[in-house]
Amino acid sequence: MKIIFFGTPLIALPYLDFLHKNENIVASISQPDKPKGRGQKIEEVPVKSFCKEKNFPIFQPANLKEPSFLSEISNLKAEIGMVVAYGKIIPKELINIFPLGLFNIHFSLLPHLRGAAPIQWALLLGDRVSGVTIFQIGESLDTGHILAQKKIEIEEKDDAISLEKKLIPLGIQLLEEALAALKKGTPETKVQTGAITLAPCLKKENYKIHWEKSSIEISRQVRALIHNGAYCNLPNGKILKILKADPIFPAIEGDEALPGAMTSFERGKGFIVKCGIGSLRILELKEEGKKAQDAWSFLQGARLKINEKFF
Repeated sequence: MKIIFFGTPLIALPYLDFLHKNENIVASISQPDKPKGRGQKIEEVPVKSFCKEKNFPIFQPANLKEPSFLSEISNLKAEIGMVVAYGKIIPKELINIFPLGLFNIHFSLLPHLRGAAPIQWALLLGDRVSGVTIFQIGESLDTGHILAQKKIEIEEKDDAISLEKKLIPLGIQLLEEALAALKKGTPETKVQTGAITLAPCLKKENYKIHWEKSSIEISRQVRALIHNGAYCNLPNGKILKILKADPIFPAIEGDEALPGAMTSFERGKGFIVKCGIGSLRILELKEEGKKAQDAWSFLQGARLKINEKFF
């Protein structure tokens, strides 16, 4: 069975590697390379680098409806397409090329958390359960019939990195089972049922810490956004990204302090910041223009005073 893979970032690579080793994958489709960093240097997307290393075709169309591109894909005679974090809505002109269907591996229990950032939103919302869904792609976003689905528990200390590490092998196991059913011609699909929730692309405002919120909410934000870092500003205005923090609820001290104020420190560990409800123990962080470090080391050079405010 010939397969075409759609994917772009690092999280797609384990699935592409599995298909490359175990199935007849005839090509991959990724988003175009984009400028990155301060220098805006064009950088290859991870899936493209993998394909070049393994020496099989990679397409990076700017327009998925381009007739010449559609003709090339059609000529490959693939029975199915498999999508993992491709990053664009796929038009019906491309969907219809695959006689057995185009399928997406999605990191939530659909219809909960439809959209581009389900792992992050599961943590932001405080979900206790996550999972992987393989569904057949239609014309609407993440609405197709479910081919396979499995769930796992989200642990209290999970962040986006640790949750990804749990979901990736679960998804590969699910992919193996789904492909076996498709090869036998016995796939059983079901309509999505239950409450529909959304997981839209994250915006800059999602990363900004508002100390008026509870310590539990801010802790979730830190864990969900660890890849790029939830941030606040130091008293001098510099950006401070919080990488690891624990909620203290209710606050054990500093009840008279305003949200955002440093109320105390713990020698060798970090420092405590007052929140709207409770407090947050800051353990790891990254100051603007510097490397990530533990909060205690940062405090030695920062010369912050008790009751000084982050904002």
